[in-house]
Amino acid sequence: MFHKKRGIGAAAIIAVIAAALLILSQRSGWYLVVTDARTGQEAARYPLEAGDQFAVGFIHSVNLRPLVDVYQISDDHQMYAEETIYYQFGAGVQTQVNEGETMTIGSDNAIVVGSIHQLFEEFTCSVGVVSDRTLMLGDIHPEYDVLKDLIGVFPEDAVQQVGDVQVVSLSALVGREGLASFRYEYRWF
Repeated sequence: MFHKKRGIGAAAIIAVIAAALLILSQRSGWYLVVTDARTGQEAARYPLEAGDQFAVGFIHSVNLRPLVDVYQISDDHQMYAEETIYYQFGAGVQTQVNEGETMTIGSDNAIVVGSIHQLFEEFTCSVGVVSDRTLMLGDIHPEYDVLKDLIGVFPEDAVQQVGDVQVVSLSALVGREGLASFRYEYRWF
């Protein structure tokens, strides 16, 4: 009798462990992790796969127009800056292309610097008081005409959906005068 109870107890423990491992394995994977750079606390994480894009945008403080950096996840799970979109030359804005890069004018007269392919293991950006930083998850190009009006705006809703793109207010994640850090990493849960 004692051995039957011990066997049932062991089977129950194994079942609980198996269920926990199943739950953890469903949440494990590669994530874009946004951290409050001042506190080191994780603010959010978003599952992204190889080939997925995300962008970070803001309103330039001098020319008051959107500036967007587009990143892509590579097949070997690295984060690369691939493109910058802006509307006017000004302080801190690229005026010449580096070797291998392109500079074109978009249909809305945006200046698009492409083929940047610069590796970032991590990057940090400030979240302004005057203009929000906007995180856009997904390919922004099909919806850019709508998205550009949301860049840098402090929204009522911290998260919005525009087509296939999720739009996130970074001030809602780390505060209006915060610093947001971005990493792409594997998480077990």
